[in-house]
Amino acid sequence: MKMVDHINAILMDDTADKDKIDKTHLESLRKALDDMLTRFFA
Repeated sequence: MKMVDHINAILMDDTADKDKIDKTHLESLRKALDDMLTRFFA
């Protein structure tokens, strides 16, 4: 399983307690992941 797929699976996991996940933290995590992918494939 690719790291990206693994991270996305965690982010999309419906069993996760979303109330305990800070929305801004989740957004920054997604942005950081996007930045890494952009640099990797650039």
